[in-house]
Amino acid sequence: MTEQLFAEMLNLGDKWEVSKLEVLAEQSCIEVTIKDTAKLLEGMECPCCKRTDLIIKDHANERLWDHLQMWTYKTVLKCRLPRALCKSCKKTWTIRAPWEGVNKHSSKDFEALALTLMRHMPVSKVGKLMKVDDQKLWRILRVYIDKERAKLDWSELTRIGVDELSIAKGHRYVSVFVDMENHSVLFAADGKDAQVFEQFTEELYLKDGHPHAITEVSMDMSPSYKSGVDSNMRNARKVFDYFHIAQNLNKAIGKVCSRERRTKGDIRNLLKKPRLFQKNRDKLKEKDQQTIEKLKELNTATAMAYQMRLSLQDIFKTKSEIKALLGLKAWISWVHNEVEKEMWKYFLNPLKKFAESLTKHFDGIIARWRHGTSNAVLEGINSVFSAVKRRARGFRSKEYLKMMLYFTKGNLTGIPNLIPSK
Repeated sequence: MTEQLFAEMLNLGDKWEVSKLEVLAEQSCIEVTIKDTAKLLEGMECPCCKRTDLIIKDHANERLWDHLQMWTYKTVLKCRLPRALCKSCKKTWTIRAPWEGVNKHSSKDFEALALTLMRHMPVSKVGKLMKVDDQKLWRILRVYIDKERAKLDWSELTRIGVDELSIAKGHRYVSVFVDMENHSVLFAADGKDAQVFEQFTEELYLKDGHPHAITEVSMDMSPSYKSGVDSNMRNARKVFDYFHIAQNLNKAIGKVCSRERRTKGDIRNLLKKPRLFQKNRDKLKEKDQQTIEKLKELNTATAMAYQMRLSLQDIFKTKSEIKALLGLKAWISWVHNEVEKEMWKYFLNPLKKFAESLTKHFDGIIARWRHGTSNAVLEGINSVFSAVKRRARGFRSKEYLKMMLYFTKGNLTGIPNLIPSK
């Protein structure tokens, strides 16, 4: 009765049966022995000649498969798989177990649960929970990812985004390419130089895409990325978005604050929190607002820089290309005029350099309005990536990190997931 219940739970049908159950209390393990039945060859064809004149020649050595836990006990499936012989062409082969997953030593149900948990938990934690080495889980994940990525078709790909992601201390980076249409991760390459575009181009050819079919690349103002686009994608427009521009602006304001704090000791306490001047209006606490108002009264360069930040932010909120173009030109002129004033020349110089970079990349910045492109997709993936890093508390290699990017944001629909997506 118990063997029959397990057979039904394993969905073995009438071609396989559970012949033995053994509980190993000391190892906290349940061993389920499975064997084939007389009906195994019914409807089966020879893989070579497609004939059905088959017999069971013998059985292979016993193999083990990890399966779902029963209560707190690890469950292992055991079976000597039969070897079939075709009487017509004399072909002999081992019949594959219907419960076997992509890994020869784990069941489909085991892999489905493991992959579902890996979407929400660190892989090492999943390994401990399922009582298996986490390296086995990584191997299973790699097979699924390679299999699903081989099916991808990029023949219609025209709009991409690329962004650098810091993966560890010591300036180690991965460049992530994203499909701006369906918001999925396309490719991850080591580094952040122009060569990452060559690697992406090679991958593009493998998936029936073409680099010259790319009409738009959303990215930051990195010279190496610009060089990579120019060398590999001759028809692509470069689009620079406020997400990256804001990062550079905040760095410039930080330098303004640092310079003023060093040279004006009487306002040092008001400038002790440089991150305050990187916040939006709606994020300011009452105490922060009072600090900024005090700095305005004292006619400080930091207060001026903060007002410039808010003004630029408002420009990027407009939906009109003409208003944005005129607003950006006026903003750049405003910065240059203020920097010429003797009292602020030293302090606002970082903003002057930032304004010069806007002038240099003006066409790519305006392209945001012209083509309706936003790097919010990249910003969102950056957030997902940071969450993955925190959840995993570090990876043993960059390859694992890339795998997790493809797994979580690669739009790979064939990977099992027991929790339906919304």
